[in-house]
Amino acid sequence: MSGVNQAGDTTSAVLYRDGHKLIETDSAWTDMEVPADAARYRLKLTTSRNLPDWKYGVATATSWSFASARTDTATPLPLLQFDYQVPVDAHNTLRAGRTHAIGVHVRAQDGLSAPRGVTIRVEASYDDGRTWRTAEVTDRGHNAFRARVAGPSQSAAVAWVTLRVTARDAAGNTVRQTVQRAYALQR
Repeated sequence: MSGVNQAGDTTSAVLYRDGHKLIETDSAWTDMEVPADAARYRLKLTTSRNLPDWKYGVATATSWSFASARTDTATPLPLLQFDYQVPVDAHNTLRAGRTHAIGVHVRAQDGLSAPRGVTIRVEASYDDGRTWRTAEVTDRGHNAFRARVAGPSQSAAVAWVTLRVTARDAAGNTVRQTVQRAYALQR
């Protein structure tokens, strides 16, 4: 199930509880009512931009896994979030070279303490996700990481970079996010 808005964008969300599909919706902004018992959840959110004007960030796929149980008050879910620092120019491009560095910060949703014991994996693709290269990641402290991304082996005039980033915290919460054509490398 996916919804299309006026701009031609589509979204879909699927919530799994203990491995079984519970809810599927065509909106990322839907309240999802679930049983109060403790369970393990996985939430998958996909988006795509279908108009020809969109060249960057044309699709995303994000999957969170987390545990949840009954609470007496409204509590934000422990959905890990990414903030990216990519040193692109005004055209969302970097100068092509052997390697380039990007920053990734992992945080909790507003209202929750910072996640502890975070590990990440960063991968890049230059063929829209058919093949992947693992980046060298350095932990910079406070859930901030630096990834050295190797450039493509072929020297095309423009290479689209698709990113796939996976993180896990000490509580077992995980997130995997793929951003198709996040930015470009240009000679």
